[in-house]
Amino acid sequence: MYKLLPPLKKFFRKNIFLSASLLFLLTALHFSACKYIKESSFGKSLISTPEYEQAAFQDSLIRVSLADSSLYALLQEGKFSDTLPKILAQAYPAPETKLWWVDVSQQKVSPIALKMMEVLENAELQGLISQWYAPDKLRLLSQKLDVDTTNKVTKSAERLAQLSKFDISLTAAAFKYWTDLSAGRLEISRWDIPQKAPDLLKCLQTLAQTQKVSTASDIVLPTHSGYAKMLSQLQKYREAKANGTFAKINASTGNAENLQNLEKILFFTGDLLQRSNAEKLSWNDDFKNAITHFQERHGLETTATLDGKTLAWLNKTPEEMINLLLLNLERYRWLPDSMGQKYVFVNAPEFWMSVFENYHNVLDMNVVVGDQVTQTPMFYANMEYLVFSPVWNVPQSIARDEILAWVDKNPALLVLADVEAFYKGKKVDVWTVDWKAAKADWRNWTFKQKPTEKNSLGDVKFIFPNKHSVYLHDTPDKKYFKLHFRALSSGCVRVSQPVEFAHYLLQDVGGWDDARIQSAMKRSSEMRVNLAKQLPVYIYYLTAWANETGEFEFRDDIYGHDRRQLKALEETWHK
Repeated sequence: MYKLLPPLKKFFRKNIFLSASLLFLLTALHFSACKYIKESSFGKSLISTPEYEQAAFQDSLIRVSLADSSLYALLQEGKFSDTLPKILAQAYPAPETKLWWVDVSQQKVSPIALKMMEVLENAELQGLISQWYAPDKLRLLSQKLDVDTTNKVTKSAERLAQLSKFDISLTAAAFKYWTDLSAGRLEISRWDIPQKAPDLLKCLQTLAQTQKVSTASDIVLPTHSGYAKMLSQLQKYREAKANGTFAKINASTGNAENLQNLEKILFFTGDLLQRSNAEKLSWNDDFKNAITHFQERHGLETTATLDGKTLAWLNKTPEEMINLLLLNLERYRWLPDSMGQKYVFVNAPEFWMSVFENYHNVLDMNVVVGDQVTQTPMFYANMEYLVFSPVWNVPQSIARDEILAWVDKNPALLVLADVEAFYKGKKVDVWTVDWKAAKADWRNWTFKQKPTEKNSLGDVKFIFPNKHSVYLHDTPDKKYFKLHFRALSSGCVRVSQPVEFAHYLLQDVGGWDDARIQSAMKRSSEMRVNLAKQLPVYIYYLTAWANETGEFEFRDDIYGHDRRQLKALEETWHK
């Protein structure tokens, strides 16, 4: 007998569902033997048995249903697959287990279950995919239970087992839906943004109290104003896709058919306020103004012409725009629900920084972000202090690739740039160094640029300690802020209005007017000033969003994040 135990254990591990079924049978036999059910388990109504006996049997059925492998297949897709089964078990604690979606006294599916299934079946309205939550299987289970409850067989242990399986299956689907709705579908390990852990048990308890699916879902629904606006924009493009794809536009402004197609697109996007009644369209100021507005919304140079970049955006299909909106909805879900009463938000593809206070935009400015090689990372950290008249500690990669690569030709360049050289931490005279030999010994060399008007950090840097060694700073190269494409730095973010930003940050410190700030920016040595309170800084990546007027803006995928994340998201769509 003992020799058979290991093979049986191995068999049960590989056949979870079969094991669960066998456990159910053994449970039924146990209760029959103990005369909890004095007649056949599949023929006697449980409603007539003592309440405590029915509860004990129900709890045993719950334990069986929780072992159903099909539940774990549902929960293992997407985020938190390791913790969701544990939370599911917590929703059915022994020994006082209760069912959430069925009326046990009547032994039938409750109205709130039908509403929850309807929400799952319409998950696309939230930019999700209904098939992720097995709505067809749930509907089939509920239909099997939707029979005449006066029949004795339907009020048996078998029916209670079916109700238990349905209840747990619907809870598992609801948990997955609420998780995806709150925290998104994709893992974002490459972005240093804290992942949210939605309170699923609170959602379930709220639903039980209010009997409203919407109230329960509101607990985890993203609260950012742009989220709801993006859902509306998504529906608009879905309707456009259903009505047919727009015709391709070319650069011709003298072709009547091309102008008709262009008018149709610009009217749809809202850049052209009304369509012309003329039989034959001509390239006029209305078209030029509409194109200019279109270009502004897409961060393009406002040429008022059908140039290449403008045509590329005009010719994106509704399906391409739908995918872009779905991706940025996902990115909204990755953000914390509460980003702080005050916070700084840098949107890298927009080359723009905004300061928010009490949900209102109080300061905006152009920024320069990292180029395609030295990309600015996406992360969150708290700003703690400013440094006026900063010394620039040249990153080792720049020291190796940009200083040691050419300094042997003319060491005077270091002097002209106010850069000091250090070997193993000791300052050296740049004229006494064998710079050709130094190239091979680059790890022992460091460089610092003194706080002068030539300093690459400008007159102030804004520090929020992080593992990326990235910060916001001033720059002497103001001309770059006038460019449309501003992915030009070595990773840190340059701000166009350092005085205004410093003034805002120090208003709670006291004694820092513009005159004192300007004076601190011209010191010959560094000066650190701590903030009165830490300020959250989010460096993020949205390529679609609604601006303050409600108009939608789009940007190019400067770092390739859209391409990679869309591919990952599309893989989940087909699972």
